[in-house]
Amino acid sequence: MRFLVRVAPIAVCLLLTGCGGNEERERTSARSWSATAQAVGQMWLDEDLPSAFTRDTLRKAADELGKGPLPAAALPVDELREAVRRGDRDGASRLLNELAPR
Repeated sequence: MRFLVRVAPIAVCLLLTGCGGNEERERTSARSWSATAQAVGQMWLDEDLPSAFTRDTLRKAADELGKGPLPAAALPVDELREAVRRGDRDGASRLLNELAPR
């Protein structure tokens, strides 16, 4: 249940990417994928998500960010995916702190 409560906002963000004009839709999609990567990374740190699911989701987020208006946004997500692959929770935590909106 805790998993569903935490994942539901991510699903809503992804659904919202289908609205608006093309340029706005791309920006909304990039924001949504970035937020998804951050949320999934944090849930992995909190041991609420399995590593395989986290890696797959981060791979998809990086792929989608790479196609968007700011393709460089995919790089930190890929770095986060690699930290998850290595089981490096300290590294993932540092990356999430760097990715956090200010």
